[in-house]
Amino acid sequence: MTGVISIISTTAYAETNAPQFVKVKYPIYINGAKSNVEAYNCDGSTYLKMSDIKEKLKNLRLMWDDETKSVYIAEKTGFGVLEYQGKNM
Repeated sequence: MTGVISIISTTAYAETNAPQFVKVKYPIYINGAKSNVEAYNCDGSTYLKMSDIKEKLKNLRLMWDDETKSVYIAEKTGFGVLEYQGKNM
């Protein structure tokens, strides 16, 4: 019986310490226009999906570098191909 109680209390402890993401109800504006992107709040910070932002900002370039496990964000200017560390964005 003690083992069962221990498992239950450990599970409850893990759940209460997990970050709680709550979908926000306030509007998000991008370049002055109200947007319908999904946003979430966790511990007072707002999180947006980068794919939603990229869709709204057509000149924004996103790149995932699997080698460094990094996200690169840049704004495309002019007509050239945007390059970062030798990789096309």
